[in-house]
Amino acid sequence: MQSIVIPLWPLFLLVVLVIFLGMWLMPKQTEILLSESKPGRLDIPIRILIGTSFIVLLTEIAPFIGPRLTGLLATIPLYTVILTIFAHRLQGSAGAINVLRGLLFGMLGFASFFLALGILIERAGVGTAFLVAILITLLIQGITLQILPERAR
Repeated sequence: MQSIVIPLWPLFLLVVLVIFLGMWLMPKQTEILLSESKPGRLDIPIRILIGTSFIVLLTEIAPFIGPRLTGLLATIPLYTVILTIFAHRLQGSAGAINVLRGLLFGMLGFASFFLALGILIERAGVGTAFLVAILITLLIQGITLQILPERAR
């Protein structure tokens, strides 16, 4: 089976466009009503157990679904589901919406990291490529934090 190869820049621009489309389609930022509900003593251990369980499950089914799909499922969907469910449980729909909106903003840094890595890894070597990709990601995340409204931070 032949793979389709899309050049990095057009793919990156498509990803950024989809991220902005997702931001535009998201419900508007809402205030989280402070409630008496606080995370329980077992909140973090339960999150760890759920995350670990997903990773073990993915590891077990990896031979059947292949390395690409396993890698794809092990990153974004895994932590997005866990963070959103727990935010919803503690802060209602506003908490879940705010987590998802923040994750969309974070995807800009994620996409920039992989663009830099894809461009530099063969030209500059592994160490330099990762260093530059990390610095670019930190720059993008810093800019994102300046864009987000104060209450969202």
